[in-house]
Amino acid sequence: MMNKLRKEVEDFYKSWVHKNFQKGLRDVKVIITGNLVVIIGIEFLTFVEQSILDDEYSKQAVAHTRRKLVSKFFPILKQNLELILSQEIAYYFVDFSMDDNMSCMTIIFEGEIGER
Repeated sequence: MMNKLRKEVEDFYKSWVHKNFQKGLRDVKVIITGNLVVIIGIEFLTFVEQSILDDEYSKQAVAHTRRKLVSKFFPILKQNLELILSQEIAYYFVDFSMDDNMSCMTIIFEGEIGER
């Protein structure tokens, strides 16, 4: 059951990123344990973003813009993850590594995944 949930989260996350950021991810890793879900996106930066990452200011600007966009588009992701996992989201955090071209979203749910 957990593998099926992981695959559903992975598939939806990939499509959500592609739709909202106009670029697909090379790979997604999903970890589900207790009431915690971690989603790691590999190669999330667009060509334009990659081309301007030559100093710390630019890296911070791209990360800031990405955080704002995630916040704006999060309600759709939230709604679908809650349906897939049958739990309500309590908190979420997102971070980006510009040097490694990776994103990480950590989501804490109200209850344990697979409990219902």
